[in-house]
Amino acid sequence: MREVVEESNRANKLWQQCLELSKRVPVPWSNTDAFAAMAPIVIARGLPQATAYYEKLHAELTQRVRDNAQAVPRERIRLLWDAIPIWLRKNWLAKITEEHDAVFVASTYTHSWWFNFDADNAMDSLVRRYAWNTMNRSTQWLLDWTLDLVRDYKADGIVCHWNASCGIWNSYVKRRLPGYKKAGVPHIVIKADMVDARAFDETVIAEQLGTFIDGLKRNGNGRS
Repeated sequence: MREVVEESNRANKLWQQCLELSKRVPVPWSNTDAFAAMAPIVIARGLPQATAYYEKLHAELTQRVRDNAQAVPRERIRLLWDAIPIWLRKNWLAKITEEHDAVFVASTYTHSWWFNFDADNAMDSLVRRYAWNTMNRSTQWLLDWTLDLVRDYKADGIVCHWNASCGIWNSYVKRRLPGYKKAGVPHIVIKADMVDARAFDETVIAEQLGTFIDGLKRNGNGRS
């Protein structure tokens, strides 16, 4: 157990470092890319292969930073995604936002999967880390945590996914909306589903996102 926890900790630190590179302006990689890159940390945590994957990813992203590579060539608006991704349409979401010079730089989902483990206290560490899960937290804690992400990643607005397949995340999204408004953070709710394509109305969502992003630009958000 100690060896597995120690291996998990190495991978988790690398994953966290990869995500934190998105604090840079312009962002070197998008959070829609991170939705794909998170797979090993979810299903292979504790295996050397997962650690090796994130070592390579971090090296690649670090080189992108050195090269001043941008996820979106004309980055103007930085967005935070709230809740589970729309897995079947994540590439479409990346494309439609790029068309509006916008990019997802962080999300409450990808950032829910990093933990620090203590191999010297393996069992206690596992209990503490998995009890930390965002779905075990109060509305106020989640609100404060999300607003911290907005600040740390210099996000101009939040896109909230009302996900038909996961009621518990939706309840958190709904309860946080007044907090976003009170904090003065622009936000929008799009209704879809993480796996059921029938719940995804491309025309409606494209219009919603376009209107939201263009509104952020008109209100002076983002970079010129």
